[in-house]
Amino acid sequence: MDANKEKANEGKRKTIERYRWERGLRGREQRTNLKRRGKRIEGERREIERGCGRLRVEQGRMGTNGRESSMGRNSRAPNTRSLVQDGGARVLNIPPLPRRRAKEHLRYQFAYI
Repeated sequence: MDANKEKANEGKRKTIERYRWERGLRGREQRTNLKRRGKRIEGERREIERGCGRLRVEQGRMGTNGRESSMGRNSRAPNTRSLVQDGGARVLNIPPLPRRRAKEHLRYQFAYI
């Protein structure tokens, strides 16, 4: 049930985030954002470098394993979602790969990379 709920909430969260960025950050939001560079505002999600430098994992706050989102490098949880920075494609459950093979691997998944 939790997974479904999180999926439903993700769309809402995205639109809210989009509005927030369009409106521009103000005042305190801006300052805290400067303080914690890579992290999202309100700590909703954190981007964690993982594997090679190209793939970044982006995680929801609670996973099926019930931990906060700092699961870091050795995370194999089903709730980890990856963002490919250079291709801009959103990928599900792709394990961290050495830089050389990352693109070849992704080519099988998405034609436009």
